[in-house]
Amino acid sequence: SEQSQALAGALPGVAAAVAISLGALEVVAGSPVLSMSYCGSVPGFELDTDSVTVEQHEFSEAEPFLEEDFALNVTRPPFTPLDANLSEVVTWRFTPIRHRLFTDSWVSDGSPSGLFLSGPSLQPVCAPACTSAALFFVPAPDFF
Repeated sequence: SEQSQALAGALPGVAAAVAISLGALEVVAGSPVLSMSYCGSVPGFELDTDSVTVEQHEFSEAEPFLEEDFALNVTRPPFTPLDANLSEVVTWRFTPIRHRLFTDSWVSDGSPSGLFLSGPSLQPVCAPACTSAALFFVPAPDFF
C-alpha cells in the first residue's frame, strides 16, 4: 500500500524491503509504536507437549530448562507492535494452572508456589514474524 511504502521509505536499509513485503504497517494514534495490521487475525498457538516434568537436580541456575518450539504455529494479534528491526514484538503472560511435587496431590491455586528461581516464561522466536516460542525456567533448588 502507499502508506506501507511511505513508512518503509522512512526506515533504514533492509528494513524498508521487509516493511513492504509484510503488508500494511500502521502508526498507532497517540503512540510512537509501529505495528503490523493482520485483519481478522485471532491470536493462537499449539503446544508441543501437555506437561513438563523435571527430575531432581536435572536443571539449575547454571543450566536452566529450555525447550525450543514449546509453542508452535503462533498466530499474532491483529495489531502487533514491531521493533526497530521490524520484527514482531509478542509478549506472553505465563500463569501456572497447577503443579505438584513428587507424588503429592496437584495444587491448583494459580501460583508457582516458589517452584521457580526464574520463570517460567515463553520467549518468542520472531524473525521478522513470530512463529514459535521457547519455554524457559530455573527450578528453585529448595524443592530438589
